[in-house]
Amino acid sequence: MNFLSAEEINQTSPYQVTQVDELSVRFCTQYGVHYWVGFLRDIFILTENGYYLYITNESETKGADSLVYETVVAIIANFFAHSASDAMLYICSPSDSRQATRARLFEMWFNKTEEAKSFTLQTYSNIDEGVKYFYGIILRKDNPEHDKMIGIFKEFLSDN
Repeated sequence: MNFLSAEEINQTSPYQVTQVDELSVRFCTQYGVHYWVGFLRDIFILTENGYYLYITNESETKGADSLVYETVVAIIANFFAHSASDAMLYICSPSDSRQATRARLFEMWFNKTEEAKSFTLQTYSNIDEGVKYFYGIILRKDNPEHDKMIGIFKEFLSDN
């Protein structure tokens, strides 16, 4: 089972994170914006070794802040540092019709990180009842179930 360590994250994160539980942390930006970042066990697609990433803005955004990106990258890096066998899944929320923007931003963040060469990012989108959804999976290239997990991800989403 994977876990997060605020102590380890704070060694590389520009914003200090506070441990909420073994799979989530919170932080506050220099602009007073509060974020809650964590992982939930996947019970739908991979069932084993799969976790959904969530990033919740708990207050009003006050403009662009590149330190949020750096903090989220530190959190994700910490998640993967503890297990080569785990995969991270995400769904871009369509709650405010900005899911395409979120998907582009997340992919840009991924490609911008130095560690990206050690990981696989597989994305998928579909339209359901007139709403476009964006999904992704990230896993280490040395994951012993790498190809199997990618296959399960693609098969599950193509069936839905």
